[in-house]
Amino acid sequence: MKKVIFTLAIATLGLTAVAQDKGSDKQLKFSVGVEAGLPLGDLKETSSLGIGGSVMGEYAAAESLGLTLSAGYLTFSGKTIEDEKMPALNLIPVLVGAKYHFNDKFYGHAQLGMSFASVKVLGVSASTSAFTYAPTIGVTPSENIDISLKYQAYTKGGSSTSFLGLRVAYVF
Repeated sequence: MKKVIFTLAIATLGLTAVAQDKGSDKQLKFSVGVEAGLPLGDLKETSSLGIGGSVMGEYAAAESLGLTLSAGYLTFSGKTIEDEKMPALNLIPVLVGAKYHFNDKFYGHAQLGMSFASVKVLGVSASTSAFTYAPTIGVTPSENIDISLKYQAYTKGGSSTSFLGLRVAYVF
């Protein structure tokens, strides 16, 4: 887990340096956001609201098309069921995607990648990784604000864990 967080920190610093070098041409944008996730399906039976953050880089490949790379961290607190506290679910999604800008304000975004999940039960940590996808719609009310709503799911072994997410980000 420490290696993943260290890798994310290095990637963030690299994206920040590149974004600052590009400056006014805005071929590369960088954003940092806070996220909230509302559990869906089986996840809502054991977990409550998820909170976290993410970083994203977007390269303008064409006038209306951006290619993205993002990474984040979300934690879903466990519910209490029949006097038993369920463990928190921690997710680190690492996703690549394509963002289509319908106009200056609205966009659609499709992402694919991996999520690294961990839980701690009776003092023992268990972790796994799974294929992840996230269709998203978003709005940019100003040059530096990005608000998006997404359905994110990770699947493994025929089962799926999903949530409805809201991201509010500052764009550099």
